[in-house]
Amino acid sequence: MKPAELNYPVREQDLLAIMHALEVWRVYILDRQFTVETDHKSIEMILTQKTTNRRVARWFNELAEFQPLFKLLK
Repeated sequence: MKPAELNYPVREQDLLAIMHALEVWRVYILDRQFTVETDHKSIEMILTQKTTNRRVARWFNELAEFQPLFKLLK
């Protein structure tokens, strides 16, 4: 992560890591359904909240290209 990204809230850092992984694996997972397993409950919350900041809104737009299922690990 870049130094500025280390100042993001933990849930945004986790989402940023997911976005980075999606970009790396893009050619293999685009147009396919896949599961993202996370142990962070706030990822589920950030995906369902109505208002968010512009950075997360941009990530949501990028995420819309993919077909992920999010699974919360316990």
